[in-house]
Amino acid sequence: MKYFLFISLFSILFYSGAQQNVPANSQEEKEKNSAPAMNSNYAEPIMLEEFSKKDQSKKKTMSAEGQSSSESQLIQQRYLNANASFQQSYSSNKKMSSRKSSTEEEQLDMNMRLETMRATNASGFEYQLAEYQIGNHNVSKIDFLKEAERLNPNNKEVQLQLTAYHEITGGSQKLEYLKKLNGSKYFSQELLHYARFVLTTLPEKSVLITHGVDDTYPIWIEQSISNFRSDVIIISLDLLQSEEYRNKLKKQGFSIPTATFIDTKYLQEFIRLNSSKSIHVSMTVPAPYLKSVQSNLEIEGLSFTIKSTDPATTNQHIYQQLLREMDNVPKPTTNAGKQLQLNYVPMLLVIRNTAQVTKDKRLSQKIDKQLLEIAKAAGKETQVKTLMK
Repeated sequence: MKYFLFISLFSILFYSGAQQNVPANSQEEKEKNSAPAMNSNYAEPIMLEEFSKKDQSKKKTMSAEGQSSSESQLIQQRYLNANASFQQSYSSNKKMSSRKSSTEEEQLDMNMRLETMRATNASGFEYQLAEYQIGNHNVSKIDFLKEAERLNPNNKEVQLQLTAYHEITGGSQKLEYLKKLNGSKYFSQELLHYARFVLTTLPEKSVLITHGVDDTYPIWIEQSISNFRSDVIIISLDLLQSEEYRNKLKKQGFSIPTATFIDTKYLQEFIRLNSSKSIHVSMTVPAPYLKSVQSNLEIEGLSFTIKSTDPATTNQHIYQQLLREMDNVPKPTTNAGKQLQLNYVPMLLVIRNTAQVTKDKRLSQKIDKQLLEIAKAAGKETQVKTLMK
C-alpha cells in the first residue's frame, strides 16, 4: 500500500487501561496521649498486692489489644498490597499494543492477587471491583460491579465498566453513565472534538473498530448525548473479550472468528470475515494491529478502510467537511491534543499527493502549511518533512 509508511509513524496510541480512581484515606487519625495527672491526695488507698494484680491484668489486656490491632493492620496491608499489584497488572495488560486478552500466566497472577484480597477483605470495594475486572467484561459477574457501585458510586472505573456492561447487554442505562462521565469532564474537550471529527469523516452506516477507553467512550458520548451519527456502528476490541458482546455482534449480522484471544490475528480474521461491510479502523488503534492488516487498508479521513473506490476524491471531500467542522474549535493547547492532531497527517499527505499530481499549487501550498504547523506543535517536524519529500 502506497501510504502505509504513514501508519507506523502517525498512529497515535490514545488508549487506557482501567484508570483507577480508588479513593485513599486522606485523613489520618490523631492519637490522644492525654495521661491524667496523678494526685495522691485524691487517690483511693489500694493495697499493694491488689494493685499489682490489677496492673498485671491491665498489661495482659493491653498486650492482647495491641496484638489484635497489629494483626488487623497487617491484614489490611496485605489487602492493599494485593490490590495495588492486581491493578498494576490489570492496567499493564490493557495497555498492550498487540493484544487485549491476557495470557494464562498473567491471568493466573491476577487470580493469585484476587485470592489474597478475597481472603483478607471479601466485602471491600477494591475486591468487588477487581472481581468484575478480572472477568474481562464477563457480564455474569455483574453483581460484584453493582456492589462496588453501592460502596463507591462516584468511582470512575466503576462508571466506565458499567457503561461497557450496558453497551454489551443493550441496557438503557448506558446513557446515564455516559452523562455522569461527561458531566465530570472525565474526557477532555480535545478528545470529544476529535471523536466528532472521526464520525464526520465516516460514510453512512459504516463500522468503526476502536481500541480502548479514550477512542471509544468519547464517540459514544457524541452519538448518545449529542445525537450525532448514531448510524455508525462502533466495535470495541476491548469489549470483544466478552462472549455476550460477540454474540450480540453475530445477531447484528457480523461474522465472528472462532478464536477468543483478542489480538492482531483476531483483527485480521474479523476483517477477512466481514470484508463485504464498510469496515473502518480508527487511527488510534495501535500500530501492530494496523500492520497486521496493512494490505487491506486505505486512508480515508481519520480512519483506515478496507474498501475505498476513489481515495483521492473521497479525502478531498472529507477535508472540506472537516474545515467547516473545525471553524469554531480552538486549536489544542495540551500535549495530548497536539499529538492527537497528528492523525490528520495521513489524510493530508494523500490530498497533497493528489494536488501535486493535478498540479494544484494553491492546494498543495495550503496543505504543506497545515502539515508543518501540526508537526511543529507535536514535535514531529523531522518525521513529517521526511514524508513530504
